[in-house]
Amino acid sequence: MVTNFFIQCNCCKLVYRLRWQIGYEKATVQIRCPKCNSRLHGYLSTNGSSAINIHGAKEISCDNADYVQEVSTEFLTHKIKAEAEFTDFITPFIRSNIYDHPNIMEYLHFIEEHPNEVEVINDLLNEKSSKYLKEKLRDNNNVYINICKRAIKKYRLNSQVDLLMASHQYLMTMLLRSGIDASVTSIMNDINDLRIKFFEQVKEFSKLLDNKGYYSLLNSKFSKLTNIYNSNYLSFVSTLITNDISKIDLDEFGLSSVDYEDLLELYRKCYEFIGEFIIYIVGLNNIYERGGYNVFKKGTADIEEKVNKEDKYNRIQSFVKKDERFSNGFCETLNKIIRNADAHFDVQYDVFNQVITFTNKGKNNTDEEKLYLLEFTNETIKIFGLCVVLWEIAYQLQKTRLILDLRQDWNYGK
Repeated sequence: MVTNFFIQCNCCKLVYRLRWQIGYEKATVQIRCPKCNSRLHGYLSTNGSSAINIHGAKEISCDNADYVQEVSTEFLTHKIKAEAEFTDFITPFIRSNIYDHPNIMEYLHFIEEHPNEVEVINDLLNEKSSKYLKEKLRDNNNVYINICKRAIKKYRLNSQVDLLMASHQYLMTMLLRSGIDASVTSIMNDINDLRIKFFEQVKEFSKLLDNKGYYSLLNSKFSKLTNIYNSNYLSFVSTLITNDISKIDLDEFGLSSVDYEDLLELYRKCYEFIGEFIIYIVGLNNIYERGGYNVFKKGTADIEEKVNKEDKYNRIQSFVKKDERFSNGFCETLNKIIRNADAHFDVQYDVFNQVITFTNKGKNNTDEEKLYLLEFTNETIKIFGLCVVLWEIAYQLQKTRLILDLRQDWNYGK
C-alpha cells in the first residue's frame, strides 16, 4: 500500500510529495532540498496522532508538488524527481521483488525496546551485579536468549568466565542476526590455532592487555558504538535487505532513509575505534608471523610504546599489512581517501544523483573517490562489522586470560 503526504520546505517553500510505501510502522525521511540545500529529516508513522514529523518542513494540504520523493523503510526508492518527471506507478514493494527478511525486522523490533542492550550487559559483567545478569540470561521472553538457549545452558553462570561466555554468545547472536557480515568463526578458529602453536606468547599478550585495561576500555567503547549503530538502524534496513548492490541500477534507485552526514559520523567513529584498539591486530600478527607479540618486521620493540606513539590513523597505515593473517578484511574495508576527505571537510554531495565525492588533497597529488549513497551506506555497515570482529578478538583474548591465568573464586565459582 502506498500513501501520499505533502510537505513544504520552511526555507525556500518548495513542495514535496512523499510517496510512502507502508510496510514497517515507521519510516525515516532524509531529504536534501535541491533548491536551498536545507536538510529535511524526520519520520512518517502509522500512528494517527503523529503520522508525520519532519524537521525543516511542515505538512500542507495540496494537490501539486514541485518534487516527488519515494519513502520506504524496507525497500530502495527512486531518487528525488521533479513531479512532472515521475512516471513510475509501481510500488517499491512490488518493484523490489523482496518479500522475506525476518531477521532484520526482528532486530529492528528488538532494539526499539532494548536500544542499549550491549551496554546494559557490559555494565552487569561484574561480581556485584552478577545476579541481575543471570536473570537476563535466563529470560525466556527474550528472542535471542531463546535462539541460543542451548548454548547458554552449558554454563553454570556462577563464575566470571561463565558469565562472560554466556553474555558474549547472546550478544553475538543478536548482532549477527542484524544483518552485518562479520567473519567471527574464522577469527575464533585462527586464535584457537594460535593458542596451540604459540601458547606462552598468546598467554602473555592476553595478560598485558588485561593489566593495561584494554579489555574494559574496548568493551565500554564498543557498547557506545553499538548504541550509535542501533540509533541509525532504521535507516539501514533497506540497504541490509538488498542482497547484491551490483545488480541495482544505481543511477535510478537509492535511499530515502539516510543522510550522508550521519553516515560520515558513524564511519568516522568506527575508524577511530579500530585505530585506538589496533594493538590487538598488531600483537596477533606479530605472534603469527614472527613468533612474539613484541617482534616487528624491523626488530623487537615494546608493542604498546611502538603502537601508541602513532596517532590512531597512522597506526592503521603503519601496522596493518594486507599480507598478514589477522589483517584480513581490515585493509580491504578501511578507506584512507574517505577518512582524509572527512577530516579535511572535502566531501561534496549531489542531491539529485545521490553521489558523494570524497577528495583527498596531498602535497603532490589529489585522490578522488565517488560513491553512491547506497554504496557508502554499505561501506559504513561493513566498517561496523570490522568493529564487531575486533570485539570478538578482544573476547577471545580476555577469555584466554580468565581461563589460563586468573583462578580466583570469582572466576571459577564459590
